[in-house]
Amino acid sequence: MERQRGAAECIVCQRRRDSGIWVLGMLICSQCEEKLVESKAADSGYDIYVDRLRVIWQHVFDAEAGASAKLMEGLWRQLNV
Repeated sequence: MERQRGAAECIVCQRRRDSGIWVLGMLICSQCEEKLVESKAADSGYDIYVDRLRVIWQHVFDAEAGASAKLMEGLWRQLNV
């Protein structure tokens, strides 16, 4: 997790920001980070944070699925030579 990298779109508020934390190549701006840290599951709007953070996990799962598909394709080619 990095602290600074440059301007990018925050995955939570979807605004272009200059500072925040980078998680798996995606920015969570400083303002949203602060709100996330202070939030509780019972707070209104908490489900929005969960939905936005799901984007990170979806990115991870998609990358893993792509890597697995390429691996299987390579193995299949080797078997059918």
